Amino acid sequence: MSAATDETTSMTEPRSYSLRPESERGADLQRVVRGRISRALEEFTDTAADDLGKGIHEGRKQLKKTRSMLRLLREPLGDDVYKAENDRYRQVGRRLGPARDGEVKLQTLAELHEAGMRLPRGKLLAWRTSLEDEREAALEGARESDLPWAVEQLRKGFSVANQWELPEGGFELVKSGLDRAYRRGRNCFADVRDEPTDERAHELRKRVKDLWYMLDVLSPLWPEVLEPSADEAHDLSSLLGDHHDLTVIVADAQSRDETELTAEAIAVVEEAARERQERLLTESMPIGQRLYAEKRKAFDRRLEGYWNAGTI
Repeated sequence: MSAATDETTSMTEPRSYSLRPESERGADLQRVVRGRISRALEEFTDTAADDLGKGIHEGRKQLKKTRSMLRLLREPLGDDVYKAENDRYRQVGRRLGPARDGEVKLQTLAELHEAGMRLPRGKLLAWRTSLEDEREAALEGARESDLPWAVEQLRKGFSVANQWELPEGGFELVKSGLDRAYRRGRNCFADVRDEPTDERAHELRKRVKDLWYMLDVLSPLWPEVLEPSADEAHDLSSLLGDHHDLTVIVADAQSRDETELTAEAIAVVEEAARERQERLLTESMPIGQRLYAEKRKAFDRRLEGYWNAGTI
């Protein structure tokens, strides 16, 4: 086991988010986690007030990447540490979720309108105004209470991550986490291919994100192979993210009463969203087929070979 990282390790240490040459891999992966946490803290504390929504969005992305790193390192960290820290970042993300959701809904509504969805002008403007008011209320709530709490939690999380002791040995450091991420994603892809429900597509998106973030971190082992795979996972995640955003805007429309959106208007939104979602899934399937073409054991062996032969 390596010695624990010095408690004085700074949140402003030089960052890169993948393995580096001539580094001990356990310590290097620990550094990546610290970097993600400190980047999230910067987004939550340094963003100008008039761009708070963007800062929250960027910070939450760093939390998702932090959680993927926790999944990668679950075996060496142990279940107690993994569960406690994963729960920490999940709760922070959830507390700040409403502030981001308001912006997503407005963007998705605008995209549907630009793509040809036609609602009565008065209904469209009223809905957009309601979404803008809700977004501002969520941002104000985040500013007043959620962000200070989130910052406190991330500082505690950084301190915890600073004290991990990770082994510096072989592929066992990441084997279990990689195997689980790939297996779960491959199973989810098969589920979506067999029956493409919104719930299954959303679950696949989460699993694809894990694989994307993990491959991105490990890509220096063989950049010519792993970087294109990470890029494909990114592309698939983006398509599935757009699919989920459409699910969210449909649910919002369905939650409105007749004074805001009539049944006929809601039906228009549902039809436009479903047409777009079908196209997104059609684009997604070939990418997923390539990404999850290997059986789990073959994927494990291949990544272990890269790990052992890597020149970094």
